[in-house]
Amino acid sequence: MSKTASSLSPEFKKLLNKYVEDFIVRVTSGSTSQAPIALDPVFSLACKDLNIWFKTSFGHGNLAEIPWLACFAPGQSAQLEGVSGIALSPSHQHCFGELWS
Repeated sequence: MSKTASSLSPEFKKLLNKYVEDFIVRVTSGSTSQAPIALDPVFSLACKDLNIWFKTSFGHGNLAEIPWLACFAPGQSAQLEGVSGIALSPSHQHCFGELWS
C-alpha cells in the first residue's frame, strides 16, 4: 500500500526535513566534502518500510557543479536513463531549483 505525504508519521517528516536541511547546509557552506549525507538509522529503517531510498551526490573525484539529492523507488538508481535528481543546487549560486523525472 502506498502512502501519501499526509499519512507519513510526524517522526518520518522530521527526519526527512533534517536530511534535506543537512543537504542544503552542505551545499551552501562551501564545503569541499564529497561524502554523501549520512542517513539517520531510524530514517533509513523508515525508508526501507516505505520501499524507498535517498541518495545525495556532491561529485566523484571532482566536486560536482550541481550537487543533487534524490528519492528512488525500487529498481531506480542515479545511473538509469530518465531517473533524475529531485533537488538540484548549483553550488556556486546557493539557490535551489527542482527537476522531476
